Amino acid sequence: MAIRDNSFVIDRGETFGLLGPNGAGKSTTFNILTAAIPKTHGSVRLNGEEVNRAVDDIFSMVGVCPQFNPLYD
Repeated sequence: MAIRDNSFVIDRGETFGLLGPNGAGKSTTFNILTAAIPKTHGSVRLNGEEVNRAVDDIFSMVGVCPQFNPLYD
């Protein structure tokens, strides 16, 4: 299990960073928040919408800056 009992709130207009050691679940958390991978349990809500039901809305509300450039050359 990569993530367990993870809960947090980010208010509108806030910039949020998730810090921790390798293997702590940071990438998994952001992948679930952006619907890149499915969650297996629990609820993930952004702006009141369940992540797996409102993917287009999520991408308009969330920006992710990964450690490495995800763009093709």
